[in-house]
Amino acid sequence: INWLKDGQPLIVSQRFMPEYDQKSGVVRLSIYPVYAADSGPYTMVARNIAGEVSTKCTLRIQPTANVEENPLVKFAGLRKVPQQPSTAGTEPSHKPVVSDEGQKPYFIKVPVDRVVPEGQLVRLDYIPAGRPEPSLTWYRNGIPLNPNDADHRDVVNEGGVHSLLILNPKLGPVVEYTCVAKNKYGEAPFTVRVGVAGMFQFF
Repeated sequence: INWLKDGQPLIVSQRFMPEYDQKSGVVRLSIYPVYAADSGPYTMVARNIAGEVSTKCTLRIQPTANVEENPLVKFAGLRKVPQQPSTAGTEPSHKPVVSDEGQKPYFIKVPVDRVVPEGQLVRLDYIPAGRPEPSLTWYRNGIPLNPNDADHRDVVNEGGVHSLLILNPKLGPVVEYTCVAKNKYGEAPFTVRVGVAGMFQFF
């Protein structure tokens, strides 16, 4: 049994726990705690010597007015935005409250754990926010990344989307990348795990 998220193999962790009950034949994927970044398509693939079957579902995480702080994404507070005249599929939206003094950093978008083939470019997209604009520091397995590191680039794209580019991932243990956004009102981190598989290990 293998699980994929956004078409990429899902890395099993304390948050993502696959289960298989041999007696009932039921397969489950437990996600706890769950974050907005976990939204997206999930695929379960079952294989044996006779062949394989797969099934897919899409998980959508709806934001609420009572979002608790968690170690991945932190919001200082939320306010409800008045809903526009109703149209099919319209949902109320929310945005972080910003005071006149400033705003503690938070992340609007964070990347998800993934496994990639050896040597393939990895792009970790994220959107930081806060006022004043927070400084950003990346860590690889707890060690700060050197801005001149030949294997990593942190770039800013249109729309305020930042991307950490891993230019030449190599075989080895799963690597934890942590980004910390910081300004004078506080800081917010997130961590993403990247695994690298060889040609005959990757599916």
